[in-house]
Amino acid sequence: MGTGSGGNLAYSVGHRVTNVRAGLTVLQRVWVRGGRTACPPPQPALTNVLDPLLRICGLILHHPFFGGEERCESEIRHVNDRVFPPAVGDVCWELCLPVGENRDHAYSNPTMGDGLEILGALKWKVMVCGGGGDPMIDMQRNVAKLMKEKGLNVVERFTDGDVHGAELGDPSKSQTLFASLKRFISSTPYRF
Repeated sequence: MGTGSGGNLAYSVGHRVTNVRAGLTVLQRVWVRGGRTACPPPQPALTNVLDPLLRICGLILHHPFFGGEERCESEIRHVNDRVFPPAVGDVCWELCLPVGENRDHAYSNPTMGDGLEILGALKWKVMVCGGGGDPMIDMQRNVAKLMKEKGLNVVERFTDGDVHGAELGDPSKSQTLFASLKRFISSTPYRF
């Protein structure tokens, strides 16, 4: 688990794969986790290559940064959000999306394209966490609902009123989140 940086996640997985190949360890139960950064689902070809080395069991989406061209109600409601206003999100997307693409790109809007079908084919268990005070909460809930409709095993953890990343600054909220994550991870059987 990490703090949400895609680069750190990729580095960590790469480092562990290198250790596995060197015969140092075998990772039998791996969870992919991201927060504040959206990412396209892994391609089945990649997970098939890693499968003998890594047993990826699931995906934890902690306050995922999802959005589309059309503003959802929560983005409109939280236009002046102190933590993460939609205008800041727009700048982030402008900086990270391919040139000429908009927020309806599959990278930022998982309801577009075939990303959820790909994720479903991996048969991972998914946990989606969000807070009612997050401008992206409606999109997070919509993605979780769509995942369920596509047949994915989804656990939702949405709290009322919490802002984007609320657990980072409140130890009691962090403890509650960690307890939920522990239950979620423990409830998932090993994949062999």
